[in-house]
Amino acid sequence: MVKNTADILPFFYLPNLQPVSASIQNPDQWAWPAPHAPVPPTLKSLDLTNIRERYLGEILAVTKNLHTLRWKWYYDSGVQDDFITQTVDLDQIAAALSHVQGTLTDLAIIADCQPAAAVGDYLSPGLEAVGSLTPLVHFDRIKTLQIPLAFLVGFAQDRTKRLQDAIPRNVEFLTITDDLALQNTDYMEQQWPAWEWRDYAILGLLESWLREWTRWTPHLSRVTLLLGWIDTGTNQWSPRAREQLWGLSAQVGIPLEFVNKPRL
Repeated sequence: MVKNTADILPFFYLPNLQPVSASIQNPDQWAWPAPHAPVPPTLKSLDLTNIRERYLGEILAVTKNLHTLRWKWYYDSGVQDDFITQTVDLDQIAAALSHVQGTLTDLAIIADCQPAAAVGDYLSPGLEAVGSLTPLVHFDRIKTLQIPLAFLVGFAQDRTKRLQDAIPRNVEFLTITDDLALQNTDYMEQQWPAWEWRDYAILGLLESWLREWTRWTPHLSRVTLLLGWIDTGTNQWSPRAREQLWGLSAQVGIPLEFVNKPRL
């Protein structure tokens, strides 16, 4: 398979590189196309897709002035290589992001997984999450964050997991998504959990954090739940659950928005 990495990486050497949006495939071996790595001083905004966490750090290591990062984590069960794997390596993601810890103010992580439809597979593949994003707590410059709930607390419902252990402490606007909620719906990978975070469990996570939000995130202004897979047949996010969400909002003094993300 011919990959596009060698065609895209030279652009990072341009002296006046402005906001970049790129789909970068994962090479068999990472190598910059010059004896030295690029230093793009004007690059402050980056939108990356396709590239996985193993090589994300190679890009971020040279973006010394990056303020805004949008990165899409992606798994396609129809792609067979050593990089597009079923493992969400949160430790590796945290290590990659550490390269821009001192400058990053806006971070959006989107996640998606797809079955191998080309060969007639229409069941959502199973995934596993390993490691932790707790180092994000110390990303003091982040003001705006969008992130999947699974990246904060995993797929399995675990009462020991807390949002405040991974949310940047100076965040002002937080959007939590249910990206990857359909993974392993049919338990194709029996050793891994399906999505276990139901509405009242998510409410419990929010309440545990927001009851003392001034302690954990003193600059918080708004929290948005961006949810795309709401199954009314199982009564998820019923009017009663939404009333509890808005009641919590009134009690803690933080606006809590509930946004139904359209299905793609």
